[in-house]
Order: sequence, then structure tokens, then C-alpha cells
Amino acid sequence: MTEAAGPGDAFAIGDDTQYQPVAATGDLRIPVSGPEGTGLLACHASGPLGRPRRGPVVIVVHGALRDSDRYLAGARHAARLAGSDALIVAPQFLADVDRAGLGGPDGALYWGVEGWKGGYPALGPAPLSSFGVLDSLLARLAPEPGPDPAVVVFGNSAGGQFVNRYAAVGRGPDVLAARGLRVRFVVANPSTYLYFSRERPVPVPDASHVNDWRYGFDRAPAMWTRTRGGAWNATSAVTSRSCWASWTTTRPRCCLR
Repeated sequence: MTEAAGPGDAFAIGDDTQYQPVAATGDLRIPVSGPEGTGLLACHASGPLGRPRRGPVVIVVHGALRDSDRYLAGARHAARLAGSDALIVAPQFLADVDRAGLGGPDGALYWGVEGWKGGYPALGPAPLSSFGVLDSLLARLAPEPGPDPAVVVFGNSAGGQFVNRYAAVGRGPDVLAARGLRVRFVVANPSTYLYFSRERPVPVPDASHVNDWRYGFDRAPAMWTRTRGGAWNATSAVTSRSCWASWTTTRPRCCLR
């Protein structure tokens, strides 16, 4: 495993809008924690989060623009069409440009514009990984046993990239599986995917970095590497957990049923 590297601008989508402050921040602050410390996650939700409830719980991950309010509105509309009473939660992975533009929103965690997409540590106030934050969020929101799946994690565009990577390395689903709760991942419209080997469907002119995180597991953040005999065990990570994933090029309604 080669040394981990920061996300850099090479992953940028070329849309300068993502480097501008968000128009609105989540009206909720959810306590989250991990080995690196504790923090507050900005968030929108369709209902109260503090009371026990039966599932499903739907977590909607925004795209590059970090507009979680719009994602919540879209998910609520889809839920009404589907006749679903699911609790919908839209976390907001704020960026350093949001902190500068909004004067530091209430001490909420914030990442680099690219960093949150790949599970990198927050820039402040505590160095919590965005994947570790989702681990903590799953543990906090886990419903009582009931509908299956208990939790749906949906991501579109850059959120689809985030969910695609998290589905492979996140630890929250294993914790929920121990409680008899399954997690479903719905990945929509990502511009890139995580590969489990160096094989690609087409030749790559310069393949020296083709397997770098977030396209493969070289130079991945140490907290998300799992080794067996010195090699990352992708097959075990994917097949041993009580969850499943769907990939789509449309916004699905089925995940709310």
C-alpha cells in the first residue's frame, strides 16, 4: 500500500460553482464522533431525529454543490409520490469556502471542496473523516427492527461517488448488521467509480496512477484500508456484509418504498 495522498483538485468537476459558498446551511446540528474526536454535522431532515422509530430511514447525500436543502426537497417529493412515510435525512458536508463565506456556521464540521467526497478528514473543528461521520450518523439514526431494508443511503452525482466508495469501505453497515438491520445503497449518476483491481474496461495511456484512491485503493487514507497478508481484501469487504447496492443513471423512486 503506497502512502496516502490528499484529494487535490484533480477530482474537481470543472464547475466553479462548487468553489462558491452554499446558499443555505442545514438547520440541524447532529453530534457525530469517531476515533479522531467529536463534532457537529450540518443536516436537514424531514422530521424529528431524537425519538425511536421504525424504518425505513433514507439518507440522501448531496452532489458537488453541497445543496442538501434541495436534495431533501426532492426526496420528500419522491416519498409523497411513493406514499412513503420514511424519515429522510440530508447531511451537509460543508467546505472551507462555506466557512469563509458564511462566517463559520455554528462550529459545524467542514472539509475541502474535494475532500469530503473521498472520505478524507475534516479540516475542522475536528479531523473526522466524512466516511466516519456517516458511520456515526448510521449508528445514531438506526431504526427499530421492521421494514427491510432498515436504512437506504442514496447519493447522486458527487454524492453517488461518495456512496459508491462508502459502500466498499464504510464500517457502519457492519454495526447495523449485528443488530439485524440491513442497509441498501443506491448510487446514481456518478462520474467515477471505485475499482477493486487495476483492470479497466479500456486501455489507459498512462496507467501509473490509475489505481490511486478514489479510483482504486493505492494511496488511500489509512483509516479505510483493510489488509490481509499486505493486500487489500476487496472481495471480503464487499461480500461479507449484510447490505446491497444498486447503480442507476436515474433518480429512483423505489428506494423510498
